[in-house]
Amino acid sequence: MADKAKILLVDDDPLQKYEDEFITSLEGNSKSYYLWRTATDGIPDSSVFEKFFDPKVVIWYSGDASDSVLTGAEQQNLIKFLDSGGNLILTGQNIVEKSDSLPLLKNYVGVTFDKNLTTPLTSGVIGDPITSGIIV
Repeated sequence: MADKAKILLVDDDPLQKYEDEFITSLEGNSKSYYLWRTATDGIPDSSVFEKFFDPKVVIWYSGDASDSVLTGAEQQNLIKFLDSGGNLILTGQNIVEKSDSLPLLKNYVGVTFDKNLTTPLTSGVIGDPITSGIIV
């Protein structure tokens, strides 16, 4: 049997825009991983988590998805994974905004969605080469 990968990289990005960046980063840091694409492989469950990697680390990214970000089934599988001692890195646009009412984010990650902000958080200094024209 081949060595298990150290990381399960879950590509849940419907536009498939960020896969190369994650792979380049993992390979550049000599991390062994197994790539799982939800579009073709389906939703990974506990048997996948146990079969392909050890220790238990999942990097799950949804890219720029705006709908069906972390479905109920995906969240339930990740909850089981976390309950078994797994470690999760979760990244992507709209994750909290679209999924915060379900238990994974609310009870396990401890975040909820409040609102989107349109007010600038910082302001630039007129004539400053770094911020001039970027944020006013």
